[in-house]
Amino acid sequence: MAQMNPQVGQAPMQPQGQQANAGQGQQQKLQEVLQKNPQMIKQVVQEIQASGITPQDLQKLYDASIQCLDNPQSYPQLRQLALQDGVQEQDLPKQFDSNFLASIAIASQLALQHMQSQPQQPLQMPKNL
Repeated sequence: MAQMNPQVGQAPMQPQGQQANAGQGQQQKLQEVLQKNPQMIKQVVQEIQASGITPQDLQKLYDASIQCLDNPQSYPQLRQLALQDGVQEQDLPKQFDSNFLASIAIASQLALQHMQSQPQQPLQMPKNL
């Protein structure tokens, strides 16, 4: 997974300095994906951690994925920006995929929380899985 630059999470999809928040419907979708796909989420988190991505870029990744979940029509633009930023084409679905984006949102938040709390410790998945 390639490191993302500020363009992906901010312009033109999101005003600078504004963070996306998952609404109640999105929170339910994220929880559903987390419960159905814990191994996939764990794998994505491990790939994110191995990539050397910064906490700031993780937040941008989360914000962009939530924005796409809220507005699926923005996915082609996000995909194009990610490809320009060095993400491999085979790593991104050609069409909007809510499970993929929810997995990215969950994994980026778990990795970010882990980096902020215990940056040198192995990741522990939530106990409710």
